[in-house]
Amino acid sequence: MQAPQRQHLWLTFLLTVFGCTSSQPVVGGGDSGTMDVPVDVQCSAGQQVCGSVCSTLADDPLNCGACGTVCPRTQVCAAGACRQSCPAGQQLCGDRCVSVDTDRAHCGACGTACGAGLVCAMGQCRLDCGPMLAQCSGAAGDAGADGGGARYCANVSNDRENCGACGTVCAAGQICAAGACVTSCGAGTTACGGACRDLQTDRLHCGACGNACASGQLCEAGACVITCPAAQTVCDGRCVDRQTDLAHCGACGNSCAPGQVCSMGACVASCGAGLTNCSGSCRNLQTDPAGCGACGTTCPAPVNGAAFCTAGRCGVECARGFGDCDGMAANGCEATLDTVSHCGGCGVTCRYPNASASCTSSGCARGACNAGFANCNADDADGCEASTLTDSAHCGACGTRCAAGESCVAGSCQPNCGAGLTDCTGSCRNLANDPDNCTSCGNRCARPANATAFCASRCGFACAAGFGDCDGSATNGCETALDSLSNCGACGLQCRFPNAAAACASGRCAIGACAAGFVNCDGDATNGCEVNTQTDPANCGACGTTCAAGQVCSGGACRASCAAGQTECAGACTSTQTDPSNCSACGTRCPVRPNAASVCASGSCNYACNAGFRDCDAAAANGCEAATATDVGNCGSCGRVCSFSNATAACSGGACAIAACNGAFRDCNGIGGDGCEVNSGSDVNHCGACGNRCAIANGTAACTGGACAVAACNAGFADCNGNPADGCEVSLATSSSHCGACNNSCPSGVCTAGVCSSGLRTYSGNFVSSTNPPASACTDWDTWRAGLGSGYTRVTIRGTFNTTGVSCTNPVVVNGLASALRNGTDFNMACDGHNWTLCGSRYHGELWLDPPSTCSGSNCPSGYIVRPCQGSNWGGVNTATCGGPSQTMAVDFL
Repeated sequence: MQAPQRQHLWLTFLLTVFGCTSSQPVVGGGDSGTMDVPVDVQCSAGQQVCGSVCSTLADDPLNCGACGTVCPRTQVCAAGACRQSCPAGQQLCGDRCVSVDTDRAHCGACGTACGAGLVCAMGQCRLDCGPMLAQCSGAAGDAGADGGGARYCANVSNDRENCGACGTVCAAGQICAAGACVTSCGAGTTACGGACRDLQTDRLHCGACGNACASGQLCEAGACVITCPAAQTVCDGRCVDRQTDLAHCGACGNSCAPGQVCSMGACVASCGAGLTNCSGSCRNLQTDPAGCGACGTTCPAPVNGAAFCTAGRCGVECARGFGDCDGMAANGCEATLDTVSHCGGCGVTCRYPNASASCTSSGCARGACNAGFANCNADDADGCEASTLTDSAHCGACGTRCAAGESCVAGSCQPNCGAGLTDCTGSCRNLANDPDNCTSCGNRCARPANATAFCASRCGFACAAGFGDCDGSATNGCETALDSLSNCGACGLQCRFPNAAAACASGRCAIGACAAGFVNCDGDATNGCEVNTQTDPANCGACGTTCAAGQVCSGGACRASCAAGQTECAGACTSTQTDPSNCSACGTRCPVRPNAASVCASGSCNYACNAGFRDCDAAAANGCEAATATDVGNCGSCGRVCSFSNATAACSGGACAIAACNGAFRDCNGIGGDGCEVNSGSDVNHCGACGNRCAIANGTAACTGGACAVAACNAGFADCNGNPADGCEVSLATSSSHCGACNNSCPSGVCTAGVCSSGLRTYSGNFVSSTNPPASACTDWDTWRAGLGSGYTRVTIRGTFNTTGVSCTNPVVVNGLASALRNGTDFNMACDGHNWTLCGSRYHGELWLDPPSTCSGSNCPSGYIVRPCQGSNWGGVNTATCGGPSQTMAVDFL
């Protein structure tokens, strides 16, 4: 008998590499270097994961209203907003506003905690909540946000975490009132349609929500009032000039008798010099809008404003609080000057870096800081300039400075890591081999079934002993137990023994019982039960039983001749119709083909493929050449070719699978049909790894070489530090360090609309009626004029009788006036509805608004004149300008 060929089976440790996936936050390992343990952060109802901790956004001063929003140390967090004090019904315990009526950690008083199994009801620790409160339960296994048990009492009529019913949480910025979540507004404001409104000044909600003032009216002290231009008064619900009005001459209701005219506020028989009788009203045709240039020529009144007449030509003066900001006469003074786009003047935009803005009666005001930013230098001009998430001088809060060797990461001081390591939320990690931070922080390799995850510059997994990834799919991990006859010790390794049963034990194939009539006479399992004791003359009926010469073995007994249908071949009875060793005639042996068993049928030789193999090329010489369990050209069946876009294909267990993605391509959707569909080197949604989405603040993201980058910044923003992590971090319109362009620093520290300004320069003086001001008033005026620079965007004249003042926001006019003041030259230009005039050679510079004549004419009209160097006739703001009332006058350039 031919010596059996022994097969050596080697079990391999299967390593399957596939695309990494991100997962939940992890708890960092200690200094021992052991692997991090993944922990799914589960928070109770009403809480949210911030970083790796559970936070109640309604009252957490470190995460107030949103993760990372830190309240200043002088404020508390209540109803999801930073406030100066706690709302009614709560008190400050530590750094939180709590209700001592129901809080288990502060029951009745700060620090008084209820024991296990007790609840806090009406400020006392009890077994139940009583009739006035609802008993609520936390999430399963939850110890309670306040450290107590899962049960707690809640007043559902005013509890933000249980508003109207247990577990109903009000959104940030809302409170619970009468069991319903409503908008929470600060002092002096009221919730109207989901927004906080000042009912004393809001034209759309004047005195009450929804009460809108009519066109041309303002809201003052909660009432809609008509606004008249200077020199006019409201009489019978309309603006009249009591100097010329026949029905209201000198005073409302004072009607002139027939035949009289109204001149200078008095009923007289005829008009005085310089005045013309126009149907009973004495009018100055040079200045009267009701008779401008000629009687009957009435200047049309614009919306929200009044007409005026100068030198017999009509003009428009906007009512207080309104402006003609689009320059279109047809819609009059269309803009209210109390918005962030037009605050106090047309084009005066309220904008603060990293903060909201509002327009108040005194001008622009900074609102709340954006999440992760704070106003640490107490200077509103640069907004909330400090990033409390990254600034090592203000880490987490203003003034919290990180120690040497530390950096500020997500608002927490963390140690700087050495070469080859990266700081991942306070723990130094090697991104090349850390399965919890593989190639990037937080990119946690998946842990499939029956496997251990690893990172080798990409995520992968290793099958546990006794398991294999036989279908080539990473989704189900190592799905196959290697203890079956089809996969014994390795994928696709089948246990088969000729003429015998098979078994798989401890990952190794073992021979079982022999088939009837067969025996394992040589003791070698590899050739199975090789002897047919029914026909073998050397082992006839049993191993070693040899038939005598001239005998044959038939039916397990030595006989003199063979039975019918059988032929004696070399002393053995066999069927030449079916015996592959004696096919059609004794000694005619059927050829042995690779991966196949020889077959004799009806005296003709053929072959049958072994399990897992197929004869796909129909060539007998190479037998069953195709291993359909692993052949990528014949995977599972002949002709089935495995092919994937941007990937190397594999065949495992007769199923096509992706063996590896090409280059930077990744299979991010887990759908094998489209192969490795994502180019992680350029895809902004999967940059460097699946799911790693690039997001650029104030700009458009790009992915270059697998790293996030800034593709373009939004208008008015720039990436001046070259760090894509904070995006286009600079507002070129307001940054004094990057004004209009990166690294363009303003010496004055003031940047307005992207242009460096000389900074705010103000002249201010106090003046007494009909009294010569001190010599210093004129000296201060001269010093102020000489120090004026350039680059200004606004000039304002203001005073006691108009604290908001009148402004010009056209830079051409503003800087032209500044130059004229500095050089003592004459100047006259229109801006924002007024003529700005400087008599540069008179009285050290005489500044006018809307002069009735040139600098050589009269100099005592009512209105706006500033001339500190003209003795007792020093001018006035919104008053008489000769002998006017005592007042303060100021001029601002910004």
